[in-house]
Amino acid sequence: MTDQQTTSWNGVPAKERREHISQYVVFTSGLKAAADVISDLYETWREAPEGEISFIQGETRAGKTTALDEFIMDKHEGFTKHYEGRKDFIVQPLGPDPAFWAIEIKTPEGFLRPIVKVQVSKKPKYKSLFADVLATMGFKTIPDSMTSDERLKLMTTQIREQQTRCIAFDEVHHISEYKDPEGAYDAGDVFKIVAKNARAGVLCLGLPHMMELVDANEQVRELVRAKHTVEPFTLDLDPSSDLKQFMTAMNQQMPFDQPSLLDQDDIVLRIALMNDMFTGRIAKFVHHVVGYAIAVGAPCIDQQTLIAYLRFKMEIKDDANIFLLARDDIGKYPTLVEKERKERVLVAEKRRVKAAPQRRTKAEFGKRG
Repeated sequence: MTDQQTTSWNGVPAKERREHISQYVVFTSGLKAAADVISDLYETWREAPEGEISFIQGETRAGKTTALDEFIMDKHEGFTKHYEGRKDFIVQPLGPDPAFWAIEIKTPEGFLRPIVKVQVSKKPKYKSLFADVLATMGFKTIPDSMTSDERLKLMTTQIREQQTRCIAFDEVHHISEYKDPEGAYDAGDVFKIVAKNARAGVLCLGLPHMMELVDANEQVRELVRAKHTVEPFTLDLDPSSDLKQFMTAMNQQMPFDQPSLLDQDDIVLRIALMNDMFTGRIAKFVHHVVGYAIAVGAPCIDQQTLIAYLRFKMEIKDDANIFLLARDDIGKYPTLVEKERKERVLVAEKRRVKAAPQRRTKAEFGKRG
């Protein structure tokens, strides 16, 4: 499907209808601001003797990874057009897993990979992280006997030889969560070495506490080019606001023949509140509602569809269903959500105590440790 609404959705398979909306991206000013940070790092490649490091931070589903993926896809399309028809130059398709992406250009002298993206695992170890980078850069098999230092040296060499302008590390907060302060310092050293020795831009994306890497290592602070926080929408229902324009654009792409109501102020307000105004959370919620509506044969997304989705699919009680609350009671919604969360935590704590009475101490439910 294209970005334009199809003439009729009658007879279009459910899978295609779901994919249409799940693959649609609205370019908000927030998304563009994050993409501009990436572009700045990419376009200033080798303007100085050493590379620099930029950070894009934000809460879960704020839109950090979306901005990076859209930037990579845009550059990939540009390179494809640039090399079209040129003998012995082939721009390879992006891989099936966006967690490990690289723009790969096959040339007579070998591969160029101007941008590489790697997702940091939840319990990162340097040997495996370097192996992931090298695999994304074409080295699918790395001997186990190769040390971390050897892998890092090979990685920086390949970044230079493959003319990698920017290497992006997503989910960098996993390092802060898994490593102690000394480990955070060491991780900062890795990014510093890549920037200095490979002369590439290093892009780090993650939750706000990834910035502990910067706090722990003074040399990293000296290499910081930009810090950017992806903020949630402002709760503003003016037609010119980012939130209203986002919901209007989404509404225009609904895979139904009857008009949906996602751009109506009352519905925009409720969807935004229940998703904390974050772009990615709102988009994911809309994707799920569309899937539900298609499954039950709803003609569009209206308030009744939203009520039913929360009631039957999410099993949210009617007294906590934001689409059933009176307009004057919407302000109580966060309190209702917190009350239900505490009730679930209490039930979970009781179950743990009953299941493990021999334990003298136990971590609070939902806490690390």
